[in-house]
Amino acid sequence: TQLENADKYDDYVNKYANMKPKNAAAIFNEAESAEDLELVAGILNHMAVQNASDILAQMDTDLAFKLTYLLKPELR
Repeated sequence: TQLENADKYDDYVNKYANMKPKNAAAIFNEAESAEDLELVAGILNHMAVQNASDILAQMDTDLAFKLTYLLKPELR
């Protein structure tokens, strides 16, 4: 269910939202596989908009662009 899905990300969200955006972005920049990208997108989707935006702004621009398509799948 949607609630279980949100709970799955709570631990990730709490950890990454409490990091400096530059540090979280450096970790997320290591995402390579489709599975990695899905995880990062899920974490960012469950964060407050400002936190996610701050992290995306610090990320590699190519990766941030790819994540844009995954952040709101209903827009695809």
